[in-house]
Amino acid sequence: MILRPSQVVGWRSRLGGPFRTRFALLPPGLDPVTTATWVTMILIVGFVWGGFVMAVITAFRKESGKAD
Repeated sequence: MILRPSQVVGWRSRLGGPFRTRFALLPPGLDPVTTATWVTMILIVGFVWGGFVMAVITAFRKESGKAD
């Protein structure tokens, strides 16, 4: 089972640095990572990795044509 940081008791107190100061003032139960944030992150990551895969496939096709 994967736990989100908000499911761990006292997770805000164990964080250090700027993250702690930024989210320590949130009311209890309010998670800084919303559903919209997750959807946006997954779409952007998919777009970036999809472009990388397409570039690699294109490179393989061009290089395999040079072998003849």
